Amino acid sequence: MDWSIKRQNNNNIRKSISYKTKHEEFPKLKSYIDRGKPVVLGLVCSLNIKDICNNHQVVAYGYDLDLKNKTIVIYIYDSNIPNKEILLEIDKDFNINESNGQRWNGFFVQDYHFKHPRYQDLIITRNNEISSLGKIYTIENIGQFPANLKYIKLTDIQNNNILLPKQKIIL
Repeated sequence: MDWSIKRQNNNNIRKSISYKTKHEEFPKLKSYIDRGKPVVLGLVCSLNIKDICNNHQVVAYGYDLDLKNKTIVIYIYDSNIPNKEILLEIDKDFNINESNGQRWNGFFVQDYHFKHPRYQDLIITRNNEISSLGKIYTIENIGQFPANLKYIKLTDIQNNNILLPKQKIIL
């Protein structure tokens, strides 16, 4: 929220969104990506606290830094545009434009660390049944909030059904 109430052209340039993005957040992003770790970014478009819902989260997984032209391209996954590579293009004045046309005032690296959930909704179990063909597995829906069985299936690389709920498979 702190980022959404900052001003782009603050009298104190060190507190502006552009300054913080360029001098504080991009080095963090670069460090993570250089170590092979994707980064969750908070993208800031709103300069008004009432419009904070217009901000967005993406995952950055690469960048190109052009020192001669002072430009940066950040490769992101945007869940609003699945299965398409999206770019954040940053010019020498640190204007940030997404390749789909969206303009951003800045970004910040979010402190995200993967954690396994304490619960499981779906599990694949190995049955104790004996088969001359191999091991037998079953999908079980054990979660507190069960998934809709109608939409649960396991497919192979050709998208053929391998296993449907309550059905057994031999591997």
